[in-house]
Amino acid sequence: MQEGYTFDRSSLRGAGQGMLEAATDFERHTGALLAAVRGTGGTAWGGTSVGMAMDRLGDLLEEVCGVLHANLRGTGDGFQAMADDLRGAEQDAVATVQAGAPPAPGAGAHAAPGARVPGTLPGPTVPGALPV
Repeated sequence: MQEGYTFDRSSLRGAGQGMLEAATDFERHTGALLAAVRGTGGTAWGGTSVGMAMDRLGDLLEEVCGVLHANLRGTGDGFQAMADDLRGAEQDAVATVQAGAPPAPGAGAHAAPGARVPGTLPGPTVPGALPV
């Protein structure tokens, strides 16, 4: 049994698109929140310590939301890049196979007993062994 990984480009691309949409929604929603929190210095809290704390909280909230937005967008872009890389790797693999050496015996043609297969090194012969 051969083990390996199976990837689905459309799933990767869809996950990337979903993350990009989430980033856009997050930015839109946090923009409204930041607008509500911003500018507390001009309210009843004015130049009080509470107003200054609210302004610092707004700065911190803006920074945190910016980092999270960038991470969501970066993850979405990363998924999309993985899908593109996978497509390129698949195309490279197909091109390599298509440009490969002539078909080996067993792939439609059989070698005569004792014949050397192009691209292989000669090895010991075992009496009665079938050619590989």
